[in-house]
Amino acid sequence: MNAQRRQTPFDAAIAVFIGHPSASLLLLVLLAYGPTLAYGLTGFDDWHLLANARGAANPGLLFMKNTIVFPGGLFYYRPMMLLSFWATEWAISHQLWCHHAINIIIHYGACLGLFWLLTALGISAGRSLAAAALVAVHPALTLAVASLPGRNDSLLALFLFPAFVAAWRFLEGRRWPWLLLALAAWLAALLTKETALLLPMALALALLLLARRRITARRAALLAACYGLILTGYWLLRQAAAAAQGEALAAQRATLPSTVCQLLTYCGKAFFPWDLSPFPMVQDTRIWPVMAGLAVGVFLLALALRDRDRLALYGTAWFMLFLLPAVAFTNGFGACYEHRLYIPMAGLCMALAGGNTHQPVFARMPALPALAVILLVAAGMARLAPYSRAYRSDRSFWEYSAGQHPYAAEVQYNLGMVYLGRGDDRRAA
Repeated sequence: MNAQRRQTPFDAAIAVFIGHPSASLLLLVLLAYGPTLAYGLTGFDDWHLLANARGAANPGLLFMKNTIVFPGGLFYYRPMMLLSFWATEWAISHQLWCHHAINIIIHYGACLGLFWLLTALGISAGRSLAAAALVAVHPALTLAVASLPGRNDSLLALFLFPAFVAAWRFLEGRRWPWLLLALAAWLAALLTKETALLLPMALALALLLLARRRITARRAALLAACYGLILTGYWLLRQAAAAAQGEALAAQRATLPSTVCQLLTYCGKAFFPWDLSPFPMVQDTRIWPVMAGLAVGVFLLALALRDRDRLALYGTAWFMLFLLPAVAFTNGFGACYEHRLYIPMAGLCMALAGGNTHQPVFARMPALPALAVILLVAAGMARLAPYSRAYRSDRSFWEYSAGQHPYAAEVQYNLGMVYLGRGDDRRAA
């Protein structure tokens, strides 16, 4: 019989972090994004959002507004984001640091929600915490925290993850309050971003691949009926809001080449967060991170198929499913905004934290997972710190974007307007 391995100080430190997941994630989030409290506005949608929030004396009016007005453009119905700005303005303060603090709090809450989601799927607390920690400091998600409009996806995660967990527990036979939580959270997610429409499909896939006990048809039918009622109410409310503002519910559709290119770009940045930009363009993305990310993804998928690893397969399906709106409903080769990876990243966490392929390696070297996570978190924070400074002001935002994309007309125009607003006519020209 092999002697039990003696616990080292390193093991004890790791045990402390795993034993206090809330405090551990809070520490990481504050270290990564604390400096953003001193940031200003980027001039990219944020002043539109604040103007909409400040102009509503009654919060109910926010549910009848277009979130962001584009000239002759689309109807973006996302009242929960407007409500978050309104609540900050009217209940806390007009100071910008308060809005940035809310961004940090939302991101922290979403990371806790991800931890809860992973543990609900049967992944150990240690692995779930490691995955949530990597998401907390992932450089590709910087826009979601450092820029005020970026909170849309982190706020969606704050509602979507609990909505999934509550529905999953209700289907597994838990008490009725879980159903109420599932419905309330899904409604809030729908009112945050249209991507939440995919949650019932994600649940259906989970029932097919991951159900650990028999799901009664009665509970599944009840949940489906409630989802149908909520979806009908959401659609009617969205239609009424569009009609009140005389907007058309238009939808963009990408071409197949642009969809494939954007999908590969997102995959590359999920694994190798290089070429990050506040205004990321497919045309200016280097090929090696894209191909390296694709190679890693294909390799992990092949291992999951070989081992019939259901959780890894489900995580891959989650990643592709929730990335679909970002790549299929965009205008041609438009900007691949990196914060759209927020929800899909949960799928990668499921595949990597819950997979069984790497078990033999970790069994031989038990300290390796913790060391790998520490190194990845440190690398993420080292990459995140300089990149997040691009969001300090409108000038830094557009100067950084112009440096990354010198031929993007919209970027150059907005940088010129920033210089013009500061009285620098020479640079504006």
